[in-house]
Amino acid sequence: MRKAAILLALSALLAASCTAGPATVPGEPTTASTGQSTPVRPSGVLTAPPEEKLPGVGECFDSKVLGKVACTRAHDAEVTWLETLPQHLPKAYPDDATLLANSIPRCTEKLTEYMGSEAAPASRLRVAAIWPDKSLWAKGQHYVICTVVEVGPDGAPVSRTGSLKGALQKDFWAYQLCTAGSPSKAETLVGVPCDQPHVGEALPAVKNLGKSTDKMPSAEQLHASMDKHCKQVVIDYLLALDGRPDVATSWRVPSERDWSEGYTVGTCFAETNKPVSKTVRGIGGQAELPA
Repeated sequence: MRKAAILLALSALLAASCTAGPATVPGEPTTASTGQSTPVRPSGVLTAPPEEKLPGVGECFDSKVLGKVACTRAHDAEVTWLETLPQHLPKAYPDDATLLANSIPRCTEKLTEYMGSEAAPASRLRVAAIWPDKSLWAKGQHYVICTVVEVGPDGAPVSRTGSLKGALQKDFWAYQLCTAGSPSKAETLVGVPCDQPHVGEALPAVKNLGKSTDKMPSAEQLHASMDKHCKQVVIDYLLALDGRPDVATSWRVPSERDWSEGYTVGTCFAETNKPVSKTVRGIGGQAELPA
């Protein structure tokens, strides 16, 4: 059986292409940023395993060996769900946006169930949806494979070992996303380990802003919703009742394109005014920022 080419569609780093939210500091005015981040979009054609070797839910596979592998071995992705795409899709091969819109919401729902947590957008663990290439589509194979992957600084999947089932429920902080750039200003956010210099720390209390089938709220509505939500989330994260002048509250919300493709979650950040090499979780209101 010939090997099928598949397209791996990763949920974008930090909630896809996003509008950056204001950074707010106690005692200082709030200024909104209207910049948009550069999204992590479909990362190219990979070679799928033969049909008889496709993994099932909870199993792992590695594109380098073209098949299922034990999750204790190095692998690219872990399957969270498999299903047939909606019958209303055209017979002609759909474009990426259509495939994403019909894959990401369902895959996100299944990722939440598989992780035991909604916090994936604030972590290095991401939804990846896989669908057939044009030739297989023409033969009536209209499936989607929902997977979870761990992403590196460039947003691409990294090779890893071990199952991720329930990982965020067990220990979100082991997968927390920290960023080298400012969440409120940078167009493209680069994820880094939280024990390396960073200024942004993503927080697990993400906010679902609606459904992709709903009309997208205005930018003002999105930012107002995140402003109210994130301020308290950051205070709770810091354990600083009055906040801190050196840690701002910021957030990322979806762009119109993201919304149409199923990325509808906002992510809060604690944003330090200088790079730190340790998280500010639980720092309180008086201690100095870590070096």
